[in-house]
Amino acid sequence: MRFQISLLFLPLILFFSACSDNKESIKDFDKIQPHSNDTIHKVKKETTDTNYYWRALYTGDTLKLSLDSLHPSFSKHFVDRFNAKSYFKNVIFKNGDSINHNRWTFKDSTETKNAFYNWLDCFGTHCTSVKLFETFKSGSTNALIFFSQKSISYITSNHALDKETWTKYEKLYHPKDSLKTLLILSKNKKAVWFQSTY
Repeated sequence: MRFQISLLFLPLILFFSACSDNKESIKDFDKIQPHSNDTIHKVKKETTDTNYYWRALYTGDTLKLSLDSLHPSFSKHFVDRFNAKSYFKNVIFKNGDSINHNRWTFKDSTETKNAFYNWLDCFGTHCTSVKLFETFKSGSTNALIFFSQKSISYITSNHALDKETWTKYEKLYHPKDSLKTLLILSKNKKAVWFQSTY
């Protein structure tokens, strides 16, 4: 029995004796601690412009907008309820004015028509029913509405919007999405409809 107990303690004795031979020096923390006069290198963080893509589109050769700032818009719109495949909503700030640029892209022309015609059935702040190519009085903002094969673009501003500039934008950046109809709304004037030939 004594022999078994000594066999049990033998590995422990060997372990402690091996550990006691290896002596590490203990370092003084005050000697390795950095002091205020030591040079500390800071990692420089690169800040990326998350709006670079949009900035390049709006300030490029087509629109040539000299924008002050650009932000995403989180406002709700009637067309949001029609499950667009993709969309974007931007607010462009320029010289104290803002331009809201919304664009919804749908899976096919049927879904686009469904969203557009439903919007016309409940159009504007008073949810007025508007027929295609019907003359009606615009509200208190200026707007351009591009109804295309697979998308709807809605651009609004308190200031006048240049039809040619935004039409160029649509043709340049969405060349495969053929424009069907353009609706121009000018403050407190009659709406103007254009049917596209391209």
